[in-house]
Amino acid sequence: TRVGRNGVACLPAHIPVMSLDELNENVLLFHLFPYLDVSSLFQVVLALPTLASLIRAYFRTTHRLYFSDSYRKKSREGNLVTLASLTGNLRILDFLNFSHGMSNTVLRHFLLTNASTLVTLNISGCSTITAKAFQDIHLRELEVLVANGCCHLNTDLVNSLYRCPLRVLGLAGVRYLDDEMLKRILECCPSLQVLNVSRCQQITDRAILMLRYAPALEVLKVSHCMRVSDVSLQCVLDHCEKIRQIVMDDCRSVSLRFMNILDSRGVLLLESRKEGHEVQWDRVDSYLKGKIVF
Repeated sequence: TRVGRNGVACLPAHIPVMSLDELNENVLLFHLFPYLDVSSLFQVVLALPTLASLIRAYFRTTHRLYFSDSYRKKSREGNLVTLASLTGNLRILDFLNFSHGMSNTVLRHFLLTNASTLVTLNISGCSTITAKAFQDIHLRELEVLVANGCCHLNTDLVNSLYRCPLRVLGLAGVRYLDDEMLKRILECCPSLQVLNVSRCQQITDRAILMLRYAPALEVLKVSHCMRVSDVSLQCVLDHCEKIRQIVMDDCRSVSLRFMNILDSRGVLLLESRKEGHEVQWDRVDSYLKGKIVF
């Protein structure tokens, strides 16, 4: 497989063992470097300084970087800013659960250098990120934004999403997400297929009713949205013909009668409380494959 269980890219079994003298640039760029995480690539530079320019070339052209779990926990802001300056063609940025080093400054550097190519951005669990990181940056190719747990994002984020082809949006636990902000997002991004607004306490029926203007919607997640009721979810059911999952848990304004209706239509999914399932929702690959794992 391409990625190991701990999230670190692994070498495929079919690559032959060869000496350093036998390696050429194409083998390194296309058959070795793509299977190494960022930390391992920097270790290669330290061990073999002659490969530094080739690794810089790889950073400039690669579509995706892999980060080990230890790097996500121990990275520093300065190192990440330096890494951002080396990139320029990234299509996928996966910053899930970067507990150290992640800041508005870091994210902004990555966005500025990759704004014209970025398709998928995952900043879930990066609780220090605010909308300032996105200020005056238009992500015109962005299709997937997963920002669950980024509680400080606010309506200023919407300007960066204007007319981008956004298909997947995760804003669970964003404390400033209210009806007006969601309305503006839907106006900017009418092609949404997956929307996660779980644990957004300011979201009410008024916002969910706006989803009738999102005809492509397939998955809606509203767990712990206490002010969402049968009225708005019935509207989603009636107007969003492609809806296949309405995910909920502890939605106290939704009646048992309506839950039975959803169940009979085959779209109700009661969110599992098993350990790790919420994290699985946030993994980028779950969105990219079109298979949301709960």
